[in-house]
Amino acid sequence: MTTQAQEYQAETTADRRRSARQERVVPAWLSERAGGAGKGQQQVTVTNLSLHGVGFRSDKKIELGGAHWIVIATDTLHLSTRLRVISCRERENNVFDIGAEFF
Repeated sequence: MTTQAQEYQAETTADRRRSARQERVVPAWLSERAGGAGKGQQQVTVTNLSLHGVGFRSDKKIELGGAHWIVIATDTLHLSTRLRVISCRERENNVFDIGAEFF
């Protein structure tokens, strides 16, 4: 990819965001599905957080458009909210990078 193409890609990615992201590495719990029959939860790792969404890593593939609850509780951060999955990319070793928006 050329430098000009990289700059364009960085600009268009930044333009899509409604608020600035903060890099974080904290554990969180994700519900199986909000409002669904399943009551299961899985632990995930938050990688970034903004006012409008969250990025996290999961050992399981998560369906695009799926609604879930996420709970993040650390000594300085407490958050429990619904989210909608907008991206799911497989990484090495069957780990998935998930992008989600709050609603």
